[in-house]
Amino acid sequence: FRPRVGIMLEVLGIGAPAGINGLLRSMSHWRVATLVASFGTVVVAAYGVAIRVMDLGITFGVGLELGSSALVGQNLGAGQPDRAHEGVVKATLLVLGITAVLGALEFAFPSQILGLFVKDAAVIATGVTLLRLLALVQIFVGMHIVLGSAFWGSGDTWPPTVIAAVIEWGIQIPLILAAIYVWKTTEVGVWWAMVAATAVEVALTYVWFRRGRWKLRVV
Repeated sequence: FRPRVGIMLEVLGIGAPAGINGLLRSMSHWRVATLVASFGTVVVAAYGVAIRVMDLGITFGVGLELGSSALVGQNLGAGQPDRAHEGVVKATLLVLGITAVLGALEFAFPSQILGLFVKDAAVIATGVTLLRLLALVQIFVGMHIVLGSAFWGSGDTWPPTVIAAVIEWGIQIPLILAAIYVWKTTEVGVWWAMVAATAVEVALTYVWFRRGRWKLRVV
Protein backbone atom coordinates (compact mmCIF):
# COMPACT_ATOMS: atom_id res chain seq x y z
CA PHE A 1 0.00 0.00 0.00
CA ARG A 2 1.41 3.35 -1.09
CA PRO A 3 -0.48 6.63 -0.81
CA ARG A 4 -0.85 8.31 -4.20
CA VAL A 5 -0.63 11.94 -3.20
CA GLY A 6 -1.63 13.26 -6.63
CA ILE A 7 -4.93 11.39 -6.61
CA MET A 8 -5.54 12.31 -2.97
CA LEU A 9 -5.09 16.00 -3.78
CA GLU A 10 -7.37 15.67 -6.81
CA VAL A 11 -10.11 14.12 -4.67
CA LEU A 12 -9.61 16.84 -2.07
CA GLY A 13 -9.88 19.52 -4.75
CA ILE A 14 -13.23 18.12 -5.87
CA GLY A 15 -14.63 17.38 -2.44
CA ALA A 16 -13.47 20.42 -0.45
CA PRO A 17 -15.83 22.89 -2.19
CA ALA A 18 -18.76 20.58 -1.46
CA GLY A 19 -17.80 20.59 2.21
CA ILE A 20 -17.52 24.38 2.22
CA ASN A 21 -20.91 24.55 0.50
CA GLY A 22 -22.51 22.46 3.22
CA LEU A 23 -20.84 24.51 5.95
CA LEU A 24 -22.02 27.81 4.45
CA ARG A 25 -25.60 26.57 4.19
CA SER A 26 -25.67 25.05 7.67
CA MET A 27 -24.36 28.25 9.23
CA SER A 28 -26.85 30.30 7.21
CA HIS A 29 -29.79 28.13 8.29
CA TRP A 30 -28.68 28.52 11.90
CA ARG A 31 -28.52 32.30 11.50
CA VAL A 32 -31.96 32.45 9.88
CA ALA A 33 -33.39 30.39 12.75
CA THR A 34 -31.96 32.82 15.31
CA LEU A 35 -33.48 35.76 13.43
CA VAL A 36 -36.86 34.05 13.16
CA ALA A 37 -36.72 33.41 16.91
CA SER A 38 -36.92 37.17 17.49
CA PHE A 39 -40.61 36.99 16.55
CA GLY A 40 -41.50 34.58 19.35
CA THR A 41 -42.23 30.91 19.92
CA VAL A 42 -45.39 30.73 17.79
CA VAL A 43 -43.51 31.96 14.71
CA VAL A 44 -40.60 29.63 15.44
CA ALA A 45 -42.98 26.67 15.69
CA ALA A 46 -44.74 27.62 12.45
CA TYR A 47 -41.39 28.04 10.72
CA GLY A 48 -40.17 24.63 11.90
CA VAL A 49 -43.29 22.79 10.75
CA ALA A 50 -43.54 24.57 7.38
CA ILE A 51 -39.88 23.94 6.60
CA ARG A 52 -40.37 20.22 7.29
CA VAL A 53 -43.32 20.14 4.89
CA MET A 54 -41.22 21.85 2.21
CA ASP A 55 -38.47 19.30 2.77
CA LEU A 56 -40.74 16.66 1.23
CA GLY A 57 -40.47 18.28 -2.19
CA ILE A 58 -36.77 18.93 -1.72
CA THR A 59 -36.26 15.22 -1.00
CA PHE A 60 -37.43 14.43 -4.53
CA GLY A 61 -34.93 17.01 -5.81
CA VAL A 62 -32.07 15.42 -3.89
CA GLY A 63 -32.94 11.98 -5.26
CA LEU A 64 -33.06 13.24 -8.82
CA GLU A 65 -29.83 15.17 -8.29
CA LEU A 66 -28.03 12.00 -7.23
CA GLY A 67 -29.24 10.11 -10.28
CA SER A 68 -28.54 13.00 -12.62
CA SER A 69 -25.00 13.44 -11.23
CA ALA A 70 -24.23 9.82 -12.04
CA LEU A 71 -25.52 10.30 -15.59
CA VAL A 72 -23.43 13.43 -16.03
CA GLY A 73 -20.25 11.70 -14.93
CA GLN A 74 -20.95 8.64 -17.06
CA ASN A 75 -21.74 10.59 -20.22
CA LEU A 76 -18.87 13.04 -19.87
CA GLY A 77 -16.55 10.10 -19.33
CA ALA A 78 -17.94 8.54 -22.51
CA GLY A 79 -17.37 11.76 -24.46
CA GLN A 80 -21.10 12.53 -24.72
CA PRO A 81 -21.54 16.05 -23.24
CA ASP A 82 -24.81 16.62 -25.10
CA ARG A 83 -26.33 13.55 -23.46
CA ALA A 84 -25.11 14.79 -20.08
CA HIS A 85 -26.81 18.13 -20.76
CA GLU A 86 -30.01 16.40 -21.85
CA GLY A 87 -30.06 14.28 -18.71
CA VAL A 88 -29.84 17.32 -16.44
CA VAL A 89 -32.54 19.17 -18.38
CA LYS A 90 -34.95 16.24 -18.22
CA ALA A 91 -34.30 15.70 -14.51
CA THR A 92 -34.90 19.42 -13.88
CA LEU A 93 -38.19 19.34 -15.77
CA LEU A 94 -39.21 16.27 -13.79
CA VAL A 95 -38.49 17.91 -10.42
CA LEU A 96 -40.27 21.04 -11.65
CA GLY A 97 -43.39 18.96 -12.30
CA ILE A 98 -43.23 17.13 -8.98
CA THR A 99 -42.63 20.22 -6.86
CA ALA A 100 -45.28 22.17 -8.77
CA VAL A 101 -47.90 19.53 -7.94
CA LEU A 102 -46.83 19.40 -4.30
CA GLY A 103 -46.69 23.18 -4.18
CA ALA A 104 -50.21 23.48 -5.57
CA LEU A 105 -51.50 21.19 -2.82
CA GLU A 106 -49.62 23.13 -0.15
CA PHE A 107 -50.93 26.43 -1.48
CA ALA A 108 -54.52 25.19 -1.66
CA PHE A 109 -54.66 23.34 1.68
CA PRO A 110 -52.09 24.94 4.02
CA SER A 111 -54.19 24.73 7.18
CA GLN A 112 -55.07 21.08 6.64
CA ILE A 113 -51.45 20.12 5.93
CA LEU A 114 -50.10 22.01 8.93
CA GLY A 115 -52.84 20.44 11.03
CA LEU A 116 -51.35 17.01 10.37
CA PHE A 117 -48.27 18.01 12.38
CA VAL A 118 -49.48 20.53 14.95
CA LYS A 119 -52.82 21.22 16.65
CA ASP A 120 -52.12 24.70 18.00
CA ALA A 121 -54.48 27.11 16.20
CA ALA A 122 -52.09 30.06 16.54
CA VAL A 123 -49.21 28.11 15.00
CA ILE A 124 -51.40 26.96 12.10
CA ALA A 125 -52.69 30.48 11.46
CA THR A 126 -49.15 31.88 11.49
CA GLY A 127 -47.85 29.11 9.23
CA VAL A 128 -50.45 29.47 6.47
CA THR A 129 -48.76 32.41 4.72
CA LEU A 130 -45.33 30.85 5.18
CA LEU A 131 -46.34 27.48 3.77
CA ARG A 132 -47.89 29.12 0.72
CA LEU A 133 -44.70 31.04 0.04
CA LEU A 134 -42.57 27.96 0.68
CA ALA A 135 -44.65 26.17 -1.95
CA LEU A 136 -42.97 28.54 -4.41
CA VAL A 137 -39.57 28.32 -2.72
CA GLN A 138 -39.79 24.53 -2.95
CA ILE A 139 -39.96 24.73 -6.74
CA PHE A 140 -36.95 27.06 -6.92
CA VAL A 141 -34.87 24.95 -4.54
CA GLY A 142 -35.73 21.71 -6.34
CA MET A 143 -34.65 23.18 -9.68
CA HIS A 144 -31.46 24.59 -8.18
CA ILE A 145 -30.55 21.23 -6.64
CA VAL A 146 -31.04 19.26 -9.86
CA LEU A 147 -29.33 21.82 -12.08
CA GLY A 148 -26.42 21.56 -9.65
CA SER A 149 -25.99 17.91 -10.62
CA ALA A 150 -24.16 19.14 -13.73
CA PHE A 151 -21.43 20.55 -11.49
CA TRP A 152 -21.30 17.76 -8.93
CA GLY A 153 -21.28 15.04 -11.59
CA SER A 154 -18.57 16.72 -13.66
CA GLY A 155 -16.36 17.52 -10.67
CA ASP A 156 -16.74 21.26 -11.28
CA THR A 157 -17.73 21.85 -7.67
CA TRP A 158 -16.79 25.49 -7.16
CA PRO A 159 -19.78 27.12 -8.94
CA PRO A 160 -22.42 25.78 -6.48
CA THR A 161 -20.19 26.83 -3.59
CA VAL A 162 -19.76 30.36 -4.90
CA ILE A 163 -23.50 30.60 -5.52
CA ALA A 164 -24.20 29.38 -1.97
CA ALA A 165 -21.91 32.06 -0.53
CA VAL A 166 -23.48 34.82 -2.63
CA ILE A 167 -27.08 33.79 -1.96
CA GLU A 168 -26.94 32.74 1.68
CA TRP A 169 -24.62 35.43 3.02
CA GLY A 170 -24.71 38.12 0.35
CA ILE A 171 -28.46 38.24 -0.31
CA GLN A 172 -30.66 36.23 2.06
CA ILE A 173 -29.17 37.17 5.43
CA PRO A 174 -28.82 40.90 4.56
CA LEU A 175 -32.40 40.99 3.23
CA ILE A 176 -33.73 39.37 6.41
CA LEU A 177 -31.73 41.77 8.58
CA ALA A 178 -33.06 44.71 6.57
CA ALA A 179 -36.62 43.40 6.85
CA ILE A 180 -36.34 43.13 10.64
CA TYR A 181 -34.21 46.11 11.64
CA VAL A 182 -34.60 48.63 8.79
CA TRP A 183 -38.09 48.11 7.38
CA LYS A 184 -39.36 46.68 10.70
CA THR A 185 -41.71 44.23 9.02
CA THR A 186 -43.52 41.31 10.60
CA GLU A 187 -42.25 37.78 10.06
CA VAL A 188 -43.84 37.91 6.60
CA GLY A 189 -40.99 40.19 5.52
CA VAL A 190 -38.56 37.40 6.41
CA TRP A 191 -40.56 34.92 4.34
CA TRP A 192 -40.46 37.22 1.30
CA ALA A 193 -36.70 37.66 1.73
CA MET A 194 -36.35 33.87 1.52
CA VAL A 195 -38.46 33.81 -1.66
CA ALA A 196 -36.33 36.52 -3.28
CA ALA A 197 -33.06 34.80 -2.36
CA THR A 198 -34.10 31.42 -3.75
CA ALA A 199 -35.38 33.01 -6.97
CA VAL A 200 -31.98 34.62 -7.52
CA GLU A 201 -30.27 31.35 -6.61
CA VAL A 202 -32.04 29.29 -9.26
CA ALA A 203 -31.45 32.06 -11.82
CA LEU A 204 -27.70 32.14 -11.11
CA THR A 205 -27.48 28.35 -11.20
CA TYR A 206 -29.30 28.26 -14.55
CA VAL A 207 -27.03 30.92 -16.05
CA TRP A 208 -23.90 29.06 -14.89
CA PHE A 209 -25.34 25.80 -16.18
CA ARG A 210 -26.06 27.34 -19.58
CA ARG A 211 -22.49 28.62 -19.86
CA GLY A 212 -21.57 24.96 -20.29
CA ARG A 213 -18.03 25.08 -18.93
CA TRP A 214 -18.81 22.01 -16.82
CA LYS A 215 -19.04 20.03 -20.09
CA LEU A 216 -15.33 20.63 -20.69
CA ARG A 217 -14.26 18.79 -17.55
CA VAL A 218 -12.27 15.60 -18.07
CA VAL A 219 -13.99 12.77 -16.19
